[in-house]
Amino acid sequence: MNVDKLTLCNATVGSDSVMQRVYQVATIPDDTRRLIALRNKRRRQWYRRRDPIYQDITALNRRIREECDQANFKKFKETLSTLNDNRDTLWRITKALRKTSKYSPPLRQGDNIIASPTEKAQLLVTSFAKAETATVVNESIAFIDHTQLTDAHSWLIRPKEVARIIRRLKSKKSSGQDNIRNCVLKKLPRKAHIFLAKIFSACIRLGYFPNSWKHAVVVAIPKPNTDSTNAFNYRPISLLPTFSKLLERVILIRIEQHLENTHIIPDDQSLESTVSKTPSRNAKSLLNSTDVTIPKDVELLLSMGRKFALPYTNMNELPIYHLIADVESIIQTNRVEEIQERNRCAVANQIQNFLHAERGKEKHDPTTNFYRTTTKATREFLTQHPELVIIEADKGNKTVVMKREDYDRKLQHMIDDEDTYRKLNRDPTSTYQKRNNEFAKRLAELKLVDRATEMRLKTYKATSPRIYGAPKAHKEGLPLRPVVPCMTSPSYTLSQFVGKIIQKSIVGRYNVTDSFSFCQLINNVQLPPDYVLISLDVVSLFTCIPKGLVIRDVIDNWDNIKKNTDINLDLFLEITEFCIDCSYFRFKGKYFQQVCGTAMGNPLSPPLRT
Repeated sequence: MNVDKLTLCNATVGSDSVMQRVYQVATIPDDTRRLIALRNKRRRQWYRRRDPIYQDITALNRRIREECDQANFKKFKETLSTLNDNRDTLWRITKALRKTSKYSPPLRQGDNIIASPTEKAQLLVTSFAKAETATVVNESIAFIDHTQLTDAHSWLIRPKEVARIIRRLKSKKSSGQDNIRNCVLKKLPRKAHIFLAKIFSACIRLGYFPNSWKHAVVVAIPKPNTDSTNAFNYRPISLLPTFSKLLERVILIRIEQHLENTHIIPDDQSLESTVSKTPSRNAKSLLNSTDVTIPKDVELLLSMGRKFALPYTNMNELPIYHLIADVESIIQTNRVEEIQERNRCAVANQIQNFLHAERGKEKHDPTTNFYRTTTKATREFLTQHPELVIIEADKGNKTVVMKREDYDRKLQHMIDDEDTYRKLNRDPTSTYQKRNNEFAKRLAELKLVDRATEMRLKTYKATSPRIYGAPKAHKEGLPLRPVVPCMTSPSYTLSQFVGKIIQKSIVGRYNVTDSFSFCQLINNVQLPPDYVLISLDVVSLFTCIPKGLVIRDVIDNWDNIKKNTDINLDLFLEITEFCIDCSYFRFKGKYFQQVCGTAMGNPLSPPLRT
């Protein structure tokens, strides 16, 4: 496509061949100009002298605005009186009233100023032609000319495919020199789709692209934050004919099919496919520590991680009632009934639109079909290999595949450490649950918590937590980090209650929020010549916190803690000791008590480390 053959037209870059806009904004009358000059003069005098006589210019501004409105209204009446029966004229004046035009400044060429629309267009064509793209285009054309078709029927295009491409077009896209918009194509009957399919098939079979479809209307858009008087600071936007873009889309689909069938693009690179938008596998997010070969589709699904939400293939399985209950609980936090009703209507509308859209594309969405088949294949693979365990790594957003035998052996080796864990003869859940409810009752009787907090602290359906190991994928040998999720433990809510009080009261001197905060902290730190910066790795932090040290720190910082709670020191220490002692778990049907510290997963552990 030669740049010198392009046609340039835009509100910012005019051309003699482009029809001028019908409706022009009225010029400012001479009397109004004098009023504007008087207003500006009084404003300058006010800035210089600060004399109150020059301060009030509101009346002048009002008079200037009224005269400008009258001039515009008079100009608009004159334009309407000169309209003819041409529909194009009425349409252009309507478009002009709805869209504000942008000022097109003159361009500079050396020491010369270019103001004529024709000269400005020619200068922009010259600047666009200097772009170093001609060599690449010629090499691509030469490569395509010497390439033979491998599939004898790859040129065949069916009307159904044309209709599908037209249906996916955006209606508000600008048209080229053919002035055919996408909204017009969407109204075409099936007979037109048949003719277009025949034309496109012939173009691909013969290797011919119509010359008239290669001509584009170039719109010059100024680059942001640049000098708009320099022609090289404009970006060319090519508006191709609509049929040209349709044929390009057809060719693109066949190129992507060829790349997918021949596996030219590596697995760690993604291809935005118009045929089936499927995700690409991230090789760094999956670690297979076994000798079992995992299929590609199973690897792809496992590499997405635990946080990836699979779409519901069956809308009847969607937990819509749970969703509504959760949203209603959030809406109830606002006490204004009018806002509640407005939020309910908005949420109900969003949910209803989502359900209609999902039911409409349930059988036609290729992405949903891909996830359905991949999920089925993954479940079948894991059923055939029960010796494997899939678990999330401790850091790095990785998914680790381990042999169940190795996983159990490493976890059992940690639990057998008598200095950290102690075996229990029975399940202590009922005992801890009773003590937890007694503490909640005592706090309510002493008027230290209200009735709602008391009921929240109590529990009647507690179960024993289960321990699991998170592999440390960044270390050799894949050591495990013991994690005990305590959401079901008897003291979980009470530990949260105490942990929030401690966290508000004690601020650690050596704590950082994340690695970014640490980088900002040491960014301007300069080490002396004889100093080096080292990094120490804490093997076990939470399990190495002695209970005596926690009690001592609470006593030492009680002056700060008592500002955030009405509980006395003795009762607060008693509750804290109970939450620390309630660190137990179950593993393979046996119960174990943590001897020292708290478990990772206990809400009291992060505040205690400070």
